[in-house]
Amino acid sequence: MTRPTAPKVLFALVLALGLAACQSAEERAEGYYQSALSLMAEGDADRALVELRNVFDLDGSHREARTLYATTLLEQGETTQAYGQFLRLVEQYPDDLPALLALSRTAIERQDWAELRRHGNRARALDPDDPEVQAVAVNIDYADALDAEDAPARRDVARRAAALSETRPEDMQLFRILADSALRDGELETALGYVDEALLLAPTDRGILNTRTSLLNQLGRADEVLEMMRKMVTLFPEDETLLPTLVRLYAARDDLDGAEAYLRDRLENADDAIRDGARDQLVAFLLEARGTDAALAELDGALAAEGSDPALRSLRARILFNAGEAEAAVAEMESLLEEAGAGRRADEDRIVLAQMLRETGNVVGAQRLVAQVLEADSTQVGALKMEANWRIEADETDAAISLLRTALDGAPQDVEAMTLMAQAHLRNGDRDLARDLLSLAMQASGTAPTETRRYAALLIEAERYLLAEEVLIDALRGAPSEMSLLIDLGDVYIRLEDWSRAAQVEAQLRRSGQDDAARAADGLQARRLAAEGRTDEAISFLEDVAAENGGDVAVQVAVMRARLADGDAAGALAYADEVLAEEPDNLVMRFARTTALAAMDDLAGAEAGYRAILAENDQFENAWVALLRVLNLQGAERAEEARAVLAEGLEAMPEALNLLWAQASFLEQTGDLDGALEIYERLYERAPDQPVVVNNLASLLSTHRQDEAALERAAMVARRLRDMPQAPFQDTYGWIAYRQGDYGTALDYLEPAAAVLRADPMAQYHLGATYQALGRDTDALAQLRRAVELAEDDPRPQFDDARSRIDALEAAVEADPPAPGE
Repeated sequence: MTRPTAPKVLFALVLALGLAACQSAEERAEGYYQSALSLMAEGDADRALVELRNVFDLDGSHREARTLYATTLLEQGETTQAYGQFLRLVEQYPDDLPALLALSRTAIERQDWAELRRHGNRARALDPDDPEVQAVAVNIDYADALDAEDAPARRDVARRAAALSETRPEDMQLFRILADSALRDGELETALGYVDEALLLAPTDRGILNTRTSLLNQLGRADEVLEMMRKMVTLFPEDETLLPTLVRLYAARDDLDGAEAYLRDRLENADDAIRDGARDQLVAFLLEARGTDAALAELDGALAAEGSDPALRSLRARILFNAGEAEAAVAEMESLLEEAGAGRRADEDRIVLAQMLRETGNVVGAQRLVAQVLEADSTQVGALKMEANWRIEADETDAAISLLRTALDGAPQDVEAMTLMAQAHLRNGDRDLARDLLSLAMQASGTAPTETRRYAALLIEAERYLLAEEVLIDALRGAPSEMSLLIDLGDVYIRLEDWSRAAQVEAQLRRSGQDDAARAADGLQARRLAAEGRTDEAISFLEDVAAENGGDVAVQVAVMRARLADGDAAGALAYADEVLAEEPDNLVMRFARTTALAAMDDLAGAEAGYRAILAENDQFENAWVALLRVLNLQGAERAEEARAVLAEGLEAMPEALNLLWAQASFLEQTGDLDGALEIYERLYERAPDQPVVVNNLASLLSTHRQDEAALERAAMVARRLRDMPQAPFQDTYGWIAYRQGDYGTALDYLEPAAAVLRADPMAQYHLGATYQALGRDTDALAQLRRAVELAEDDPRPQFDDARSRIDALEAAVEADPPAPGE
């Protein structure tokens, strides 16, 4: 074959380049699109996607290419990327019905009802008769009916869904609507039938499997529930929440032998990928169900059979540590690390040792190990969590959140990381974000009791009782006899004034046969009766319970509290005398009796009673506090005695939080603000999540100290007060905003605070200064005059400042009086 000469080759190349240059960008884009179609026909989707991206480089509005690209991504399971591509399509072509339907379907799968309404209603307007559009419309209308809590409308939509399912038997989303509506109407068998139809279409759909498990649980078909959970553990081995849920189900049936047999069988048949995890799960079960000795025996047997496995030795050391053998556990971990080199296994052991050192008070040693791990691997999840925890404790919440984001990138379902991030957001005052994180942590834990209760507590705090009820019930499906969840649910029903359901919870607690559960049921019943206004019945019930339980002190005190709350101090005193006649050494009841004397204004008798108690037991903190209160009620003539009692109490109990609090308050009253601030710092270190401690520290920092460093610390500490409605907290947060020059925010907080704290001169001063900063001189003058009037001879410098401001404002008003009508 004759090779062309160099000039001919050059000529051919130039000609080809010239022809390419003659093609328009649109023509070249179309060429790439046609190439993509050919590759798709050959089954080479990945190369086709590359060609489609070349299309967009030349022609970003190529409709067919964008549609093919988005559809292919969706088929490959890249839902998020596909969603973004369909969004581009509808931005460029607002009437693209297939794209709108794809967006709507994805929104339904995500349960993102706002996005569903956004795209689905546009599709509805384009072609309301299209069956696909009608199916999307049914989902929109169902979501609307649920939001409106309109049961008749919901049932009507469900009937439409049933009619559509006749012609769309493969539309799983219609069966979801039918199942959900039947479930809400209590038609459990009907709902189960619809769920089974959906499972025929998607046998491994996690959401449908969860629903089926829940329905079987509600129907009392416990054997089938166990079978479903075993199936899900097999189907989703990467989900670490399923196995603990399954074990809880065994425990709820009192079948610990069955749980152990299942876990042992799972370990025996485990492949290398899950063997270590299966061993850990068996040992964790033995530890909880059989005790420390059983767990250690299992590990010792494994070590004897398999040799000195570092993972098993580390687990054994952790069990020893939790059993109180800290010295032996630390020594074993140090020995492991001496033998280990670098790498993931060694880093994990360093974190285990760091946790032990932290628990034993060697924080410096723990921090050194964590720093060593992070230096070698900045993404090591355990180290990131420990470092984030220290940052939270130091109020470096932004840094903590950044660390935890990195941790969650590496371990998206890490419950501890989510919980820590929620704590960081709480310290920032972002309670909504904290609730979102705790919700995710609850889901990631498989609605485990601890995580569920933590999330429910924030919901209850926000008075979102219906949602709290929902999450507690969902958790109880996996742990139906978990007492703590039942108690929380009973509390929710009392707050909702749903007396019949509260009584059902009480009955369920009593059916467990456990003494603790029975006592919890008694407490709920007493609260319910009192909340219903049946105070006499509540008191009578508590007295009967106390008698039946042979003098249960907690119930006796509950009787006393109920009588005092009802205004029957004499009755409370008489009841205490009856109890003490039988139990003269009952110190708690003596304290309760003395409190009744104080409620009856018998201050001399109360003082004598408290002193007698403290003479017998000087570690009774509440008695010290109560004695101080009685002395303070008697005015200035007993002030010196109160100070002496406080000193005596602190000598006996130098770390008692309530006594330290009383000392800080006393120092504030006497003008020793530096001393008070020092104590508030100690209290904050001990109880950083107590809002009152946070408020007093931040308030004193922002009012007593004038330097920038103190103001920055006050702002950092006070962030968690941002959304709290209590007036003192609003006053503190608003004044810090004023000090930082944010007068608009200051006004938003200080006006409602001053309206509530009408007798507090400092709150009035803060608002007056803010009015002045905003140029509202007339309002400022009135407010500052009120502050000075209330302050009288208060020596704090703020009121000297208020008088100076008043003089300046009065002079300004005289020089430039307001126009008539202003």
